[in-house]
Amino acid sequence: MVLTLQDLVPDAGGEVAMQSFGVPAVGIDPGGSAAMTSSGTISSHVTAAGEDVSGYRYYAFDNGITLYFPPDMVVLMAPPTGG
Repeated sequence: MVLTLQDLVPDAGGEVAMQSFGVPAVGIDPGGSAAMTSSGTISSHVTAAGEDVSGYRYYAFDNGITLYFPPDMVVLMAPPTGG
């Protein structure tokens, strides 16, 4: 499964908390609209929507979106497009 950043609906804080729901891997294509600015594992955090993402991995983008996902889920980023 491949999603674009436009497919994701962030909460009021610009955050998206993905759940695996049996899907072992997801591809994210920023579509040239955003560049990743940081990534890692968040130690303790609750999103603006009230979802506890403590221990989740994350990717943050320069358009203000932060994508959180469980540590057992593989999220692959599409390579940046030139232009």
